[in-house]
This record gives sequence, C-alpha cells and structure tokens, in this order.
Amino acid sequence: MKNDLKYIDEIYKAGLSNITAEADGSVWRKLYMALLWMRYKWLLIIGGVVLVAGITGYTFYNDAVSPSVQLTGKHITVKETAQNSDSKPSVAKLPTTGKQDDNHSALPKKNNIAKQAANSGNKTIDFNNSESHIFNNLKKADNPSAGRNLPYQSQLDALNIKTVLATQPDSILFGANRITPPDLRHSNQNGFFINMFGGPALNHQVISGYDAEYLDYRNSHEQSSIGWSAGAEVKYRFNRWSVGTGLHYAVYRQYRDYKHINRVYNPDNSYFNYDTTWMWVYDPPVIGKPIVKNVDSTWVKVYDENKIDHSGYNEISYFEIPLTVGYRFSSNRFIVELSMGASVGFLHRSVFKVPDFNNYQNITDVTDVNTTMFNYIASATLYYQLSEKMWLIAAPCYKQNLQSVFNKTYPVDERFNTFGLNLGISFRL
Repeated sequence: MKNDLKYIDEIYKAGLSNITAEADGSVWRKLYMALLWMRYKWLLIIGGVVLVAGITGYTFYNDAVSPSVQLTGKHITVKETAQNSDSKPSVAKLPTTGKQDDNHSALPKKNNIAKQAANSGNKTIDFNNSESHIFNNLKKADNPSAGRNLPYQSQLDALNIKTVLATQPDSILFGANRITPPDLRHSNQNGFFINMFGGPALNHQVISGYDAEYLDYRNSHEQSSIGWSAGAEVKYRFNRWSVGTGLHYAVYRQYRDYKHINRVYNPDNSYFNYDTTWMWVYDPPVIGKPIVKNVDSTWVKVYDENKIDHSGYNEISYFEIPLTVGYRFSSNRFIVELSMGASVGFLHRSVFKVPDFNNYQNITDVTDVNTTMFNYIASATLYYQLSEKMWLIAAPCYKQNLQSVFNKTYPVDERFNTFGLNLGISFRL
C-alpha cells in the first residue's frame, strides 16, 4: 500500500480496527434509568396525579358533611346535610309555653342531648318538661335583660350549627346542648385497616464461610446498595393492639466492582529493537563500502490490553407474606404503632455474579439460590389523620434474613440486613 493521501482512510481503518473501549458501570446504570423513565414516565405521572386527586377529593368530601339541628316544639331532629353556599340555615322553632324565672335557675340537669343527636343519624330526641322551659324566652331578642342573661340568643332564632354553636364559645346555659362536627381525634381506631406503602431500603450484606482470603476479596469489591420494597397490609386493631398480614415485594441489591485488565500477546505487532550494528571498515588508502559483520537486536513483545468489566448489581427479589403484632400510642391526630413479627418470602428473580473460587478474575453466575426465605421484621409506623377514615403513614423499618440467600450446598453464607423507610396511606374499612 502506498503511503499516499489517497489511502488515508485505509490507514486509519487498519490502525484502529482492533481498538475497543469498555463502558464504565455507571454509564450502564444511567442508561438503564433513562430508558426506564422514557418507557414508564406517563404511567408514573398519571398514577401520581390520580393518587393526589383521590386523596384531595376524599378529604374534601368528608369535610363537606356537617351536622345540622332543627328544634321543633319539644323535639330535636338531627340530620346530616352537605354544605352548600346557597342553602338556607336550619331554623329553630322553639317552644313558647311555660315560664322561667329571672335568674334562670331552672337549668337542665347534665344531659347528653348533643351526643345523642350527633350519634342518632336521623331521629328525634324528646325534651322532658324540666328542660323545655329553658327555650321559652329565646325569641325575646329585643329584651336587654334577656340578652345579658342569655348570651348569643339573638342568633338562636335561626340556629346554624356551623356558624354559631361550632364557632362561639360555650355558655353556661347551652354548653350541654352544643352540637359540633365529629372530632377526628376521638374517631374509631378499632376494626380493620388497609395500609398501602412503598419506599427505598438500604441492603447491607453479611458474608461468612469458606476461606478468609476469598471473603476479603469479595468484601473489598462489593458494597451496600439501595433496594426498594412495596406492598399492602390488612390490620385488625382492638384496644391498643393490632395484628396484621399482607403481601410485600422486596428487592435486595448490592453493588459489585470487579474490573481487571487482560493482556494478550500479539506477535504480529511485536518487533525487533536494533541496539548495535557491527561493520568492517576499509582503512585508507584502500577504498570500499563498509561491510556489516553483526547486528545486536532485541525482540520486543507487544501485548493487547483488554479491560474486563464485570461491575454492576447483584439483585434478588422476593414476594413476602408478613405476620406482625403491634402496640400503638395516640396523641391528637398522630398515632405511633410499634410492631414486630416474621415474614416468609418466595423467590421471584435472581441475578447474582461472584468471583470463582479458584480464579478470582473469572466471574460466575450463582444459581444455588434459596427459593424460600424467612425474615425477622420490626417497624415503627407514624400515622397522621387526614379524615375519619384516612391516614398518611411513614414507617421506618428493619428486616433481617434468618437464613442464607444461597442453598446449604453452596460454601458461602450470605444474608442481608435491611433498613428502609416506607411511605403510604391507610384506610379504615
């Protein structure tokens, strides 16, 4: 081939044809996450919008229902009505018979009319004769003395629980008959609940067995990584105790960093290095060309270097069924539930690569993986009440494998200790 510009393409092609570059493991991770986002981004966006819209709609729907009261004669009728800015307030028709002394000493005994009304749905509660005369003089709104003795009486002619009794402070006279919307702090905390959650989890591997040199090599080239878990649980609460079960999906991950350079002898690119050349030279007056007698040379070997990169993630995933017992503490809208128990997992997927026992540079796939896994689990769940039947939850949790992820026939014992944080929502059935 001539060394001419005409053949410059062939020269570069021949010189660069055997050159390759291995991508770093981080490049593949970034490419994987980019492809995952490109494939499922609309599903994730739509799912997030639907979840936020559902929580917001459910919360406003529950807050839109408020109790109203109607007083007619000697009866109280309580019913639930939805809030409407155009609706008229309920009118209290009060009894007009009977007398009441000036100092209003005839006060009702401790009664539970408000609580009965709030819990009765759509039914009538009767006043007894001693209680009915309290309302006799309520329509005397223009009487100054009555105004001093009966605070807020001018607004009781058109009784509106939402704007009057629920906002004004209790008076000595009507405090026992006050009806307010349900207090979420005292809502029913017993019964069946459904928790749905998901979140990241830090997986820390513990390796033992076989010889110390092999274990040190693995520990120096492997490190903890972030996995994740998601699931749903059904819990039954009674008093302060709870028992629960459900279905989890857990992914255990560890990062492996196995890279080495493989050198392969290439005789075609090897060459002689000429160090010294020995020649015969004619002495004057003899004239002649020098004669080469000997040449000292060295054969230089050329090696091709191939970078072998086996870095990536070892990953094992299980479907797990937990069984837990918990105890909870409550304060206002917050509930803290401490629970512990055990779970059994069933293998779903396994991608596990480790060094060969005889040659550490050879990376092999491990297929001797346990198809059934038992775990110890514990968690501290924080609930924040949004409505009568809905809570937000944040649950730091801990999980420990009670056996190796590998079969007993495999010489290495490997287990994971997992520290996670689950976020989700809880519903009361």
